[in-house]
Amino acid sequence: MEKAPETFVLDGPLTIYEVEDLKQRMLAVMEKAPCLVLDCSAATRCDTAFLQLLFSFYRTCVDKGIQLSLIPGEYLLDAAFRIGMDLSPMIRK
Repeated sequence: MEKAPETFVLDGPLTIYEVEDLKQRMLAVMEKAPCLVLDCSAATRCDTAFLQLLFSFYRTCVDKGIQLSLIPGEYLLDAAFRIGMDLSPMIRK
């Protein structure tokens, strides 16, 4: 029987000012969950610093065999679009 994914909600601004705290929180939850949903749908801002963190987090999850699904939200999608970042590998239906 598969374990249900753990949902981790990131809300508010996802910017360079929050990246260090977000990184620590994301790494802590990653250590507990073999299957993770990262919900960024309630973000109020997003910048490239967070997108870099997100991509690094995704690669770390892949390397550790952790299934990661992303719920991006408007601000994350917009920021990714502006820099040409493809989020589709992280978005599972």
